[in-house]
Amino acid sequence: MTRKSQDFYKHCIMPGDMGSGKRYSITFRSVSSLNRNSTCIIGDSNTGGLRFGTDRIESFGKWLPGARFYAPVIDNIDPYEASGYKNCVIHCGVNDLKSAEVKTAADIDRIFDRYVSKVQQIQAVNRHVHVFVCPVLPTKLAELNRT
Repeated sequence: MTRKSQDFYKHCIMPGDMGSGKRYSITFRSVSSLNRNSTCIIGDSNTGGLRFGTDRIESFGKWLPGARFYAPVIDNIDPYEASGYKNCVIHCGVNDLKSAEVKTAADIDRIFDRYVSKVQQIQAVNRHVHVFVCPVLPTKLAELNRT
């Protein structure tokens, strides 16, 4: 079983499934000490330059293993992408605010509610994850920066 699959499948023998006798189950698994820092970044185009890997100059380096997933808007966040990671950084939302449908503070509240829902879905899929939500970055549109 992989670390990711353990969030979805339970390894057990149901009562009554085994006849008489003893059953031994041995699982071999190598857990790297680096896994405590495993991180997924779910973000829009502003996260495009972030790289995971072992190169100390071009990436976060070996001490921060992980992956980056592209989600230009909140509705594109897939909660299952955070499965198997210790940390999840969410960095999107500016594209939702740029939508022509956003005209009032109530519209922004609805976007915030969708954000909260996605965080709850991520935590339901991976109950051990630490979710970090980055604030929406300023944009070229001065009107959006005031809200």
